[in-house]
Amino acid sequence: MAKTQIHNVVALLKADVSVLVYNGANDYMCNWIGGKAWTQAAAREHQGLFGKKAFKKWTGSEGEVGGLLRNYGKFSFLIFNGAGHMVQEKQPANGVKMMRDFIEYGAQLDLGIQGKTLKE
Repeated sequence: MAKTQIHNVVALLKADVSVLVYNGANDYMCNWIGGKAWTQAAAREHQGLFGKKAFKKWTGSEGEVGGLLRNYGKFSFLIFNGAGHMVQEKQPANGVKMMRDFIEYGAQLDLGIQGKTLKE
């Protein structure tokens, strides 16, 4: 039986480390619904407000809607459109953009879009 790692994510957040979690929308092994549930559980232990934030459109490498993003503070959860378990194989350009955005903007990936957050 797999053990939860939520306590490790909470420890990172408490240490003020940016955390990015991502799932492919078409992943049936580690589906985004489970990812959404455990990220909300981790956030409840740390900040509580993460789960109340709406998902926003995340812009991919070609200006398309590359996925849906929920973030609060230094914690982000990204659901990739058009990808399953191997995001890097199915969406390599968007995978690179996600990592570049994370390196440049931390968990606030949406700041890479014209320097401001997208509106719903």
